[in-house]
Amino acid sequence: MQVKEAMRSIGDFLEWTFELLPVLGNSFNYLLMTIITICFFYWMGQMIKYKKAGNT
Repeated sequence: MQVKEAMRSIGDFLEWTFELLPVLGNSFNYLLMTIITICFFYWMGQMIKYKKAGNT
C-alpha cells in the first residue's frame, strides 16, 4: 500500500466522522463540557488534598 492510498483512506474516514457531527448536534458539546467540568473539579479536589497533606 502506498502512502497516498493510506492518506486517502484516513481522509475518507475523517470525512465520514465529520458527517456524524451535525446529527449529534449540541448534545455532543454538552457531553464534553460535562466530562471536562467533572474532571476539573476532581483534579482541584486532589490538589487540595495534596496541599493539606503538606506536600507542596
